[in-house]
Amino acid sequence: MPPPRKQSAKDPMFTDFPSIAKLVNQRLKTRAFILGDDFSAADIVNGAGMMWADRLGLLDGFNAIRDWLAKLQNRSAYKRAQIL
Repeated sequence: MPPPRKQSAKDPMFTDFPSIAKLVNQRLKTRAFILGDDFSAADIVNGAGMMWADRLGLLDGFNAIRDWLAKLQNRSAYKRAQIL
């Protein structure tokens, strides 16, 4: 197993959010969910991060992501989890 990555403030994984959001936004323009037409664990994992990004004001102009987030938040399982 490779050693863990040392994180740095200059690491593109942490500083290049607009490029990542642009790619995800493009995918969601042609798909209902991250991996296609069906909801999957990929939507849960990515949705959680994108919800934080939205709260931080990082999703301005990424309308497909915002529409997808609304779809995720409208799922009955999401609504039930919010009650807990």
